[in-house]
Amino acid sequence: MVAIAPHVSAHPSAQPELTIIIDADSEQVSAPLTPMTNWQDKDKVELTEQLKVMGLSGMGGAGFPTHIKCFHQNQSTC
Repeated sequence: MVAIAPHVSAHPSAQPELTIIIDADSEQVSAPLTPMTNWQDKDKVELTEQLKVMGLSGMGGAGFPTHIKCFHQNQSTC
């Protein structure tokens, strides 16, 4: 992390907002893949936990975690 400073935002107003500025190390290292075998046979709780472990988030502006969007006690599907 280089700084926390005002930066132009993605909002249509383009007003600056506090932003965490990160300096990349250029190493391009990724975590090892851990595929879930037979995912079609897993129950919703197991699938949701896997999404949480993976850190998967939506592609919207907020980057909201997918496991929270998918898991609801009264909901049968994501």
